[in-house]
Amino acid sequence: MKTEIEEILAEETAGTPLYLVEVEVSNQHIDVYLDADGGVNLEDCAKTNRKLHERLEEKGFDTGKFIIDVSSPGIERPLQSLRDYKKNVGRKLEIKIQDGKLLKGVLVFVNDHQLMLKIGAGHKVKNEILNFNDIIEAIVTI
Repeated sequence: MKTEIEEILAEETAGTPLYLVEVEVSNQHIDVYLDADGGVNLEDCAKTNRKLHERLEEKGFDTGKFIIDVSSPGIERPLQSLRDYKKNVGRKLEIKIQDGKLLKGVLVFVNDHQLMLKIGAGHKVKNEILNFNDIIEAIVTI
């Protein structure tokens, strides 16, 4: 069922600013997390929820047996895609890397393979370049 939901949402978000972050399916609960470069609003979530219900029913699923929640991923969820990183340039991140270090700084730059994190302030600023392969987890902080 997860694959069907991902396919439906890929079709429904194509050509829009929205993109699928994650789908979680358990017993009778489906959680869908959407994002957009400019953020997601309640109307986006409600519209996507309605479309998902319709499309699942067209495919023969009884949506009355499921609770379907569509929301933004929230600031506490780790960044997962290149698009997530790009939309958070200029924000503070906390990044756990392979060697066990925890780095905190401002995301300055992102390309397809690495990012630059500005660490420190004043005269003690240093730019750390990290390959995505070295990152275990990155979270936006306030």
